[in-house]
Amino acid sequence: MRPTRFAILVLGALLFGGSTYWMLPSQHVHVYNNNNNKPPPPPPRNGTTATPTVALALDPATGAHQALVQLRLHNCNFLTTPSLPTTTPASCLTSESCHINEFCHHELHTCNTICKPPRRTRPTPPQLIPHDDDVFIVSFPKSGSTWVRHLITNLQLHLTSSTTPPKPSTFEHVDQTIPFLEDKASGNRKTLFTTATGGGEGATAFPRMFKTHQPWQCDGPPCRGWVVGSQAKWQCACPMCASKFKRVIYIVRDGRAAMFSYYQFQKELKLRGRTKTFDMFLRYRKRRYPGVSWSDHVRTWLAAPRVDMLWIKYEDLKTQPEQELSRIAQFLNVDANAEAIRWSVQASSREAMRNTERETGAGIFTKKYKKRDRRFRMVHEGGTKKWRQHFTEDHAGNEQLWSQQAGYMNRCLGY
Repeated sequence: MRPTRFAILVLGALLFGGSTYWMLPSQHVHVYNNNNNKPPPPPPRNGTTATPTVALALDPATGAHQALVQLRLHNCNFLTTPSLPTTTPASCLTSESCHINEFCHHELHTCNTICKPPRRTRPTPPQLIPHDDDVFIVSFPKSGSTWVRHLITNLQLHLTSSTTPPKPSTFEHVDQTIPFLEDKASGNRKTLFTTATGGGEGATAFPRMFKTHQPWQCDGPPCRGWVVGSQAKWQCACPMCASKFKRVIYIVRDGRAAMFSYYQFQKELKLRGRTKTFDMFLRYRKRRYPGVSWSDHVRTWLAAPRVDMLWIKYEDLKTQPEQELSRIAQFLNVDANAEAIRWSVQASSREAMRNTERETGAGIFTKKYKKRDRRFRMVHEGGTKKWRQHFTEDHAGNEQLWSQQAGYMNRCLGY
């Protein structure tokens, strides 16, 4: 009788002791950092901080390890869910019950591996494969990528401009400096990618940078049916092939706020899939670009192996923008002084960006969406707390639904 995979794992643990590993195709994760076979301690109380022990139990090359250490996260027990020794995918309602390298398939309702290379692929032209030093600014839609691109572009302007201080960057200039290759309004993606360069010289040299909303996956054209969905058949192809990204700035925002902002965005641009109310938007059953839910988008990047990642929380950008921009500059290997950081934050403030949008437009969105609602703004007036009104007692069903769908990820991220 052939031994089962589970029996082999148990026998290996008994013979060699130490940590038990669950072997995966591209990485390995063990349940505990268990030299003494004890689970991680509970999160610290009374405002104290400590390095999350669960991070030590993960492969340092994964997005999860980097997120846990950089953001000091706790309550992320799903990261150590063991892989079950079975050939039949487990049924699921959400991805919480799946192994970290799996997701709950939208239509199949089973736990399936995130990285499933397509059966048939065409050779990728070498010039379209992301460079090792390219930096991709990644997020679920409406999580702050436009703001981060303005911060970086304004920083580059300050450090490389012959006039001090320069004028704040326009939306159009931001789109040129850090193009959004998944939108045809940006131009021909192949030309944009192959002709892109960084900026500056020496200590103020910036790498090539691109914006994307791709989840981490191994999908290929036609970009639908597995992880990604509701995309054009070319949108997940190189250079937007997420599995080949080597350096990533990932921006995460409270999923409830991101979803409400996404609802407003679709409504004002009159996009397909929009709904009359936010309550309907949350309950929309079909896939919505980029094809995965907010929690699964974050989850795929937690599972990403061999990627150098900087994790940025949108809420930290609001409370400590200079500190967060300094982290970004350090990640980009750019020598930015305090004056340049301070000016860039001011030039990228809500008021400054609203003035820029009013005077020069919203870049590709002004060009592409001619039939948009007259109320459309990339940067809305006031704060970003309107979403809270839709998760009150008057909308108790929304909070309950969100808790079922994405509560585990919200708790992990401290929301």
